[in-house]
Amino acid sequence: MYSQKIRRLAGMMALCISISISLTLHAQTHQSNHAAEETHDALSTALNNASDANFRHDIEQEREILKAAEQLAGTVEDRADVQQRLAVLDWRYAANFDAARKRLQKAAADFGTAETWLAMARMELAAGRYKAAREAANKAMGAADTETLRQQAYVAAARPVVAGSIIQRSSGQPIDAGLLTGALQQLDKVVGGEAGTLESARLLMQAALLLGDGATALHAWRAYFQLAPGQPLPNAIADGGAVLERVLKKWSGPGKNDTDDGELIQALQHSRFFTEADLIARHPNIPEAVLSRSNIQDLLNYVKTIKNLRAHTEEYYRQTSIGSGDLSAYVGQAASMLREMVATMHDPKAGSVTSNEDISAYLENRYGAYVNFGNTAGYFDLHMGYSIIDETRTVEQYGNRAELRFVVLDNMVSNGFQSWAWEGGAEHGGWANSDAIYQVRSAYADNPMQAWRQLNATVERDKFIAEMQRESALDDQRATDNAYAFLPGLEMRLRHQGRTRLLQRLRDNGYQGEQLRLKFMQEIRSAVRESSIFAHEGRHAIDNRAGEASSDELEYTAKLAEVAFAPEPRLTFGGIFAANIGDPTSHGQANLKVVKGVVAWMQQHQNEINGFDAGRPVLPQFDLLSDTQMRSLFRSMDPLYKLENSASVTTN
Repeated sequence: MYSQKIRRLAGMMALCISISISLTLHAQTHQSNHAAEETHDALSTALNNASDANFRHDIEQEREILKAAEQLAGTVEDRADVQQRLAVLDWRYAANFDAARKRLQKAAADFGTAETWLAMARMELAAGRYKAAREAANKAMGAADTETLRQQAYVAAARPVVAGSIIQRSSGQPIDAGLLTGALQQLDKVVGGEAGTLESARLLMQAALLLGDGATALHAWRAYFQLAPGQPLPNAIADGGAVLERVLKKWSGPGKNDTDDGELIQALQHSRFFTEADLIARHPNIPEAVLSRSNIQDLLNYVKTIKNLRAHTEEYYRQTSIGSGDLSAYVGQAASMLREMVATMHDPKAGSVTSNEDISAYLENRYGAYVNFGNTAGYFDLHMGYSIIDETRTVEQYGNRAELRFVVLDNMVSNGFQSWAWEGGAEHGGWANSDAIYQVRSAYADNPMQAWRQLNATVERDKFIAEMQRESALDDQRATDNAYAFLPGLEMRLRHQGRTRLLQRLRDNGYQGEQLRLKFMQEIRSAVRESSIFAHEGRHAIDNRAGEASSDELEYTAKLAEVAFAPEPRLTFGGIFAANIGDPTSHGQANLKVVKGVVAWMQQHQNEINGFDAGRPVLPQFDLLSDTQMRSLFRSMDPLYKLENSASVTTN
């Protein structure tokens, strides 16, 4: 259900670096460096253990590990990372901004890394100190040594400018047009062509709307959805998008054309940009004739309520993370907010909305909202977002078919407690029931751009390869200690191989320049959707219709299907060869069962594996398999595949 998005979190439960290997490798020529090597390894191990605790939401254990790690030597990046994580614990969970600020100020003085300044900018923004956030982001720009970090710094500098401008505009105060124009220009560099990151494109759109720049707002809107020229709009927002494309081309600010303003507000709403619709509707130049319309008044009330619901939910999550969340109070107030909001709607249908189920259905019908309160991984939480794609797909596996509604959710109000607690390191990526598959767009949208940079941006590529080689050198010892261990090097090699082969195929097919970049990102996005959504979540739907099964077994068969039906198998293992192998969760137990099956198959078929070395541990050699062998291996473990083939044999 979750999608892992950053390297440290992906490696959070590794057995990590073996001290004995380090001592052996350097015994003859670097005797004097033994203590430093051992301490460095200990710090790397501590950071992974802290990530493990964070992933399990054990905040107290994470703090204990990180406090102990403060005394360890290591790279500048790792030592700075310790302080950044402790600062996050201070402000995000304990709401102690002063302690976090002091810690980050000292870390910035000691280490001066771009990541430290970015952490400072994020903390100051959360504290509402917009000027301090902007200053920290500007310092991050100066310290950035990669294009990715520079772009993150540009975005971090724009966040407080746009947020402050929205507050000023909403309260009737004049905005600083010069400051906002500077932020727009920086964001425009980040967004570039048709494929921006979600946040950079949305910030650019907000800045453009605040400045009355319709053409840039339209460019940002298309970049947000990563729409190449001629590509159709997502079907659930196609009507709103078509109006935006017509209106924004000639729009130069509110109050200059009564019809365009009303159309623009409605089109923003229909394309699921509620904050932006509210921003235009609250502009002091909006004519009263537009503002007084009942649907506009309903929209303003809706956006205000959802903003309060988000704040209420995130505070409940914060309290939950420190063990003091009041479930009853949270549910009662959340339900009351939504019920009172619906009751004020200028809509005859609203009067018949009484139950929580009615409210959810009403909001879906009127605003395209998906609203679900429930339990996820043992935590009561809220999943709420807006549909941008809503279509019917047929999933077929081994003669079993499921015709399902496929919904892509965007602009999430809340993506569950775990997504909030992981703070961008990972998030829920999708789920399925017997009738529908849901995908959370934010969990996948920006990954193709990262993949492109790690292949084509020199510094990013070199850093990724260096880390991959370092982790790969340690995998054999990890597998010797535990035949079914998480092997970070293996997972990184598979990812790199899959991306490299895809890129070469596209070049061989004649793609080059910007068209190559866009096509590569499109193919990555499509491959991941086919495997992690249609194959994995589709299998859940098939199995759920078949009858009762344990959650461990459901995850196991879904992971088998994810590889067996993958267009690019090597891109599917981030959630399988993962740090949670063997942990008590259904994902962890399923991953352990998969890995045991992989090792057994490879042992039995080692003569068929090109380059296999019987003197080495088995699992680190998994990447020697061809794509065809990988699919065959995973099919061979699948109960439905076995059933289909046994039936075929019986019939014959």
